[in-house]
Amino acid sequence: MTIVCAISGEVPDDPVLSKTGYVFSRRLIEKALTENGGKCPVTGQDLDKETDLYPIHANSVVTPRPATSSSISSMLHDFQNEWDNLMLETYKLRESLTTTRAQLSQTLYQHEAACRVICRLAKERDVAVSRVRQLSTDLAKARAYAATGMEADVSAEGGAQDEAADVADGFIQEAVAVSEKLMSGRKKRKHPKLAKEDAVKAYTVQGTAEKLAQADTATPSGKRRRKNAPSNATVTAIDIHFQDNDRMLVGGSAGCATLYNRATKTTVCTVTHSTDKSAVTAVKLHPNEELFATGGADGNVRVWKSAKEGEWEVMVVAAEGM
Repeated sequence: MTIVCAISGEVPDDPVLSKTGYVFSRRLIEKALTENGGKCPVTGQDLDKETDLYPIHANSVVTPRPATSSSISSMLHDFQNEWDNLMLETYKLRESLTTTRAQLSQTLYQHEAACRVICRLAKERDVAVSRVRQLSTDLAKARAYAATGMEADVSAEGGAQDEAADVADGFIQEAVAVSEKLMSGRKKRKHPKLAKEDAVKAYTVQGTAEKLAQADTATPSGKRRRKNAPSNATVTAIDIHFQDNDRMLVGGSAGCATLYNRATKTTVCTVTHSTDKSAVTAVKLHPNEELFATGGADGNVRVWKSAKEGEWEVMVVAAEGM
């Protein structure tokens, strides 16, 4: 007697007997119970796949080949099916291989980019560590020099020996001799473009401009207002236009700069570089544009441009450290 599965009607590989009396293949009955909520697919009774299914031990049966498969047409059909399955599997393998290669290439590119980033960060870290060490060394030296200077001052006030006394007398004498030799050489040296004394004595005054630091001024915001500079304000910087020698820009100790026309002997404008009256230490006229720059003791640089109605306003402000 052949054992046949009640679901598939075929000889099962792993037969089990249910409490309802039917024989099933374990794989099919477990799947059916999962889908039907634990109900027997034949009787509809409740079945537990752990307790209500009993394995059947029987000799394995080799399924005979159908008689229809012995003909040439059936064999050709089977060969065609095998070939189709083989080609389909080959296509899937090639598709999987292509996908794997693309993923591998992307992973390799990402790994290479990560290695480059890590290398760059490591170099930046080494540079930063080196700079920190250098700054630490410089700071330690500066503190040591400061401490040495303070000790020297305390020793001088207390009447102790000066640190210079520890220097060998022979070295001091040698340094003094070299200094005198170099000083005498520098005094005899003459600059090739330096004006001679006779030429300087022949110089005459070509023009005079007074009180260039005392005039109406334009503040850094661009507005004009009256400012009375101190009577002892002095000229601290001057620049003459590269092409027009009659245009002259003068900076003063009161924090203002004056654009002066030597031909007409008139003041074109006066601007305030700094409201805290810091001295203007540098001025420069642009050779082609209606621009000029002022730099002051406050550490800022301002670039001024010509505005409407003869006014001048700040175009760029560069703070200290930029």
